[in-house]
Amino acid sequence: RVVIFHGQRGTGKSWLLQELQYQWRDNAQVRPVYLDLSEYVGLKPDEPDEAVRDLIADVRQQVGAAGGRDLSRLSEALVADVEGANRITLLLLDHVDESPKELLEPLEDHFLAPLANVPHVVSVLTGRGREYTWKSASIRLKSLERDLIPFDRDKTAEQLDRQAPAARPQADAILKISQGFPWSNYLLSLDLDDPQAALTTCADALIGDCLSIPEPPVERWALEALCVLGTFSDEMIPTMLAAYHDDALYLDWRYRQYRELRQRLVNTTLVSWNKEAGEYQMDRALRPVLEHWLYLTDRDTWTRLQKEAQQLFFEWETKYPRSADRWRKRVRYHSGKLQNGPGWSPAEGEETA
Repeated sequence: RVVIFHGQRGTGKSWLLQELQYQWRDNAQVRPVYLDLSEYVGLKPDEPDEAVRDLIADVRQQVGAAGGRDLSRLSEALVADVEGANRITLLLLDHVDESPKELLEPLEDHFLAPLANVPHVVSVLTGRGREYTWKSASIRLKSLERDLIPFDRDKTAEQLDRQAPAARPQADAILKISQGFPWSNYLLSLDLDDPQAALTTCADALIGDCLSIPEPPVERWALEALCVLGTFSDEMIPTMLAAYHDDALYLDWRYRQYRELRQRLVNTTLVSWNKEAGEYQMDRALRPVLEHWLYLTDRDTWTRLQKEAQQLFFEWETKYPRSADRWRKRVRYHSGKLQNGPGWSPAEGEETA
């Protein structure tokens, strides 16, 4: 009854929900209801309950009922509405995982969990993270979870054949930048004669309005300064900021300052914790696009960032002998980038940075 699709930005989560809505829109036995939670990003502390009231009212209106503002009564009325409907309700919720906890708690209590127990309701949720832990067993234990992964070369070529046939001969070049993320594949195919313009369009689309979410907002240069790193820790931030701005004053930042910047980056949803690496990582679709964009628009800054990262890990190789192999691999990674450009990647089996 509950299906959850996880995937990075640009893997086609929203497209999938809209396709489900399109396929079932004329079926007499199914009523698809699409809700986009990105409209509620940046809620103030007193607004989540009101947002859930609006969502419930929206669904009730679409299943033929309306009225009321008390949240508990609205929830009960919603369950009664869908139970009394003569067809299946297909509930499609987009951007769930990246919504704030303050919204997800009342959304689960008064909306998702009650509906998960109604036999003829199917809920399909999409999002990019797994940080929120559902309390309801009907969601946490009984849901079907699937990861949407980027396309391989054949799928990328097939996508370009369908959406941008003129770009098909450049499938390999596009894949090197997009890493197979479908939205990036499409955006990069729009302006084949001007790679810089295509990269600008793609980077801007992937970033969207995410930088304005935290208070105060995050400046884009913070992403650009870190885009050459596959993963990063708090301690790497001052070095990369100093290299980006060519200003050693950033090396004097206190831990509180760069930890706060990292947390604000996490709050944008463009940076998340990579459990396997034990470090933070930029959105996997955005990072290679942003790095290629920086390489084309400001080669000097890109080179300075690569050299500083290389030097930092060279120093850590000596400073931390127990993890010397790890830092040695990262030195080789940035050496390879400097020699071959942003499209270079390590040989198979070699750890990336």
